[in-house]
Amino acid sequence: MRREFQLDKDRLAFIIKACEPPLNGETFTERVNGAWDVLGKHMGFDGRTCEPVSGKGMEFFTAEEK
Repeated sequence: MRREFQLDKDRLAFIIKACEPPLNGETFTERVNGAWDVLGKHMGFDGRTCEPVSGKGMEFFTAEEK
């Protein structure tokens, strides 16, 4: 089931940092997907199903619950 989540300031900073240019040979996609997977594991959602919520700040998104 899809539901809305909100990132706190530390988790939002984690995602923003993941969007910086990748290091160590990983691709941008691998880096960002990995960051969403880590957050999903801690917050109870599938990191590959995240979508922004229209009209809300970048800390809001929907995803499939695990």
